[in-house]
Amino acid sequence: MSATIKDVARLSNVSIATVSKYLNGGNVKEENRINIENAIDKLDYRVNNFARSLKINRAMTIGIVVDSITNTFYTGIISVIEEFLNEKGYASIVCETKENDDIRRKRMDFLLRKGVDGFIIFTTNISADFLDYYIKKGAAIVVVDSIADGVDCDFVTSDNISGAYQATEHFILKGHKKIAIITGEEENFSAGERLKGYKNAMKDHKIPIFDRYIYKNSYDLEGGYNSFKKIISDKKNMPTAVLISNYFMAVGAIIAINENNISIPDDISIICFDDLELSKVFKPKLTSVSQSSKGIGMNAAKMLLDRIDSNNKIGTRTVRVPVKITVNDSIKAL
Repeated sequence: MSATIKDVARLSNVSIATVSKYLNGGNVKEENRINIENAIDKLDYRVNNFARSLKINRAMTIGIVVDSITNTFYTGIISVIEEFLNEKGYASIVCETKENDDIRRKRMDFLLRKGVDGFIIFTTNISADFLDYYIKKGAAIVVVDSIADGVDCDFVTSDNISGAYQATEHFILKGHKKIAIITGEEENFSAGERLKGYKNAMKDHKIPIFDRYIYKNSYDLEGGYNSFKKIISDKKNMPTAVLISNYFMAVGAIIAINENNISIPDDISIICFDDLELSKVFKPKLTSVSQSSKGIGMNAAKMLLDRIDSNNKIGTRTVRVPVKITVNDSIKAL
């Protein structure tokens, strides 16, 4: 016969309430924690999540809906979220949408039928109408990496505007004036914000903004590659510095740089968003705008559980997680 919570309480010499508090993520005295864990191990006790979910009218399951599971920035955040949710007794189901609204809707409808308690949606482009449809169904929602106005859910993003501003200003303080940006189209939320940060820094330092230095393309490796090929093809207007707005575009740009024997920072200075694998293998190491996977993940998970606990009666909240410039060797002082 399986061990019960009463058995754990009896063996650890604490009350059932104390064991329950510990199992639900609450703080207990260190001595009690050790005794409870020892009792759980000895009895091979397992929480009956099905019975627990019936009692509290929850599935104890979160739907994580992500544009692309190949996006290493997203997977780093998901790892943080899953660890936090696991500590709180929640499981998660991850679904990929391939940046397609129809697929996203099908995945979320499927998860609703499974009775998930809420959603964390990873996307750079989502409409208020899409979110409102599920909010009206009672879904608790947190969106990561995008913001939509006028809907009653929560949003968590990096401070994109500040990050691009800091990067552009870093170039300026190193003597650069011919500064280009490689970014996505402006309907892509983070791309639009990063372009705004770039423009704000240029304006504040009274440096002219030229369209020939703004390269918009698909927000992926191919877009970065094609944009950098355009930059180096225009010898007359070659910039001295380039801000690359996301990791995948940076990978594409580096491929173009290597193919054309461009020297960094002697021929051109580079700052990219994210300091993932790329900065570890490329020489010289790239100066980057570092985003906090932990900060984004913890905020998203905590906000969703708050919203679930309140029965979705929390107003709209937006968190912009601070970024920082990680300075390496890819910038030449002029």
